Order: sequence, then structure tokens, then C-alpha cells
Amino acid sequence: MTNNNPSNAKALLEKFQAGHCTPEELAILDQWYATLEEDHPAQLSAQQTQQYKQQFLHTFRNRLQPPAIIRTSIPVIRWLAAACVLLLAGAGYRWLLHQQAQPVAAGNMQIVANTTSHVKKIALADSSIVWLNAHASLSWKQATTRQVTLEGEGYFEVHTNTQQPFTVNTRDMQIKVLGTAFNVEAYTAEKMTRVALVNGRVQLRAAADSNNHTLLQPGQIAVLTANQPWAITTANTDAVASWTNGGFVVNNISVKDAVARLCERNACTLEWKSIKDIQKIISVAFMRESFEQSLSNLCYLLHKQYKIQGNHVTIY
Repeated sequence: MTNNNPSNAKALLEKFQAGHCTPEELAILDQWYATLEEDHPAQLSAQQTQQYKQQFLHTFRNRLQPPAIIRTSIPVIRWLAAACVLLLAGAGYRWLLHQQAQPVAAGNMQIVANTTSHVKKIALADSSIVWLNAHASLSWKQATTRQVTLEGEGYFEVHTNTQQPFTVNTRDMQIKVLGTAFNVEAYTAEKMTRVALVNGRVQLRAAADSNNHTLLQPGQIAVLTANQPWAITTANTDAVASWTNGGFVVNNISVKDAVARLCERNACTLEWKSIKDIQKIISVAFMRESFEQSLSNLCYLLHKQYKIQGNHVTIY
């Protein structure tokens, strides 16, 4: 599939989305996908390209040869865990996913540390709601819940109070809002903070320089890295909170960081035997795929194999 036939390329992709591709056409699409970023039809918009890439991750890759998986053992406990997941479907699953978290006092601070692989929901005293992703933490002084500090990833639905702005502090920036919904990624290992605004308006200020600030509008994503200017892009932010319902979502980060997040979320250690192309930038959204399905999808992007031994993942 080449750029001199953009109408045929687009028609074939639309046929794939409708689920009407023949095996021969699927093979053509697989070959094209391998060079999607280097040589894509000129008449496809960036949004269409990203949409088709997502569809490949969720559907197309499962129709072709999956990456090799090597298991040294499958403990009985994993089969029991799988059975438990089925029993927890429906309302029981949502209860597990959104367990209410209670803060722990530490001096004059209140701290919620999510040490599990599940999402924790926090109801603050001002009626604001915060969802903490796996291994994230939120802290605030006992005297107020309108100024908090976040490490890791959190999704905020802030109760409106025009007299008292709500402030989120991370290592890299300060986020000030009146009443809005937004997602914050402040993973220590990634050395940057990313804010995606769903609705409302927020003011962002660099922690290292109070004069370095910007305003964010709905549908915008801002990234701040040390010694770098603000990087603001426009994107579809509708999916940024899907992780609060069990999804796995990353936007504009390297495959290396995406896999690291996935493994950390599932309490697994990670080892790379091959580092080729792991800095490739991706955006993916997996809606309720299992850990292994998500890992397989990410490895497919790099044409790599993986091995799971207990709680240790090796990619080569």
C-alpha cells in the first residue's frame, strides 16, 4: 500500500473497521501497519491515522500471529485468580475497582497512598472527588483539602468554590482550578508532569519558576519537563479517565514508559533484553484488557517477544 493510491488505502481501512476484510486484505494491512508512521496516505488526517492505529491494537493484532509467549510455569493460584475475576464481574467488580480510601494522619498531614493495583477513590471534605491510579499518593494538610500534593497519576473532579481555588502540586508544577475535571500524570521515574483538561479551565505554574505559567483550555494537554518550555497540544481527552474504570491509557509517551507503567500497576518487575525502538512515542487506550493482553499489544508494536515468570516480565 503506497502513497500513490490514497483513496484505495482509505477505502481498505474503512472496510477493515467494518470487519469485512478478506485474509489477503488483512495481510496487506499488516504489511502497511509496519510502516504506518513512515509512509502513510497523505489524505488521512492525523486523527484518522491514530484511530486506525488504535483499531489495529485492539482488533487486528488478534487476528494475526501473536508475539511469542514463553511461560516457565502457570501456578494454580493464577487459575483461581481468573475464577475470582469472573465472580467479581458487574457491581462487585466496580466495588473492588473503586474502593473508598481513607487518609492516614502523619503529623499535620493527611496521606492516601495507593499501594495496590486497583484504583482508589477519595472523597475530600470539600466534596471534590479524586481517583488514584495504582501506586499513586495524595497528601494535604489537615487544615485544608483545597491544596493537595500528588505523586503518580490522579483524576480530579473538583467541587466549585469561587472563593477558594483548588490547587494540585506536583514535583514540576502547580495546578490551580476553580471547578473542573482533569487528569494529572506525575510519575517520578518519567521526570515530567502531564495535565489533560476535560472541562473547565486551569492555570499551570512551574514549580521552579513562579513566573513561568500558562492557561489550559478543555481538550488540551500540557507537559512540563525540567528546563524545557511548556508543550501544549490539542487532543481528544474523553478517554483520559478510562483508567478509573479499569482501562489502561497512555498519551504521547514512549513504549518503554508505557510498559513500565503497566508492569508497575500490576506489581511486576521489568527487564529489557532488547532496547531497540523502545523510545518510540505512542498513545493507546485499552478498555478492560487483562495485564497479559495489554502487554501483548504493546510488545506487538515493537515486534518483540515477552516472558512472564511469576511477577517478573522479560522483553526481548
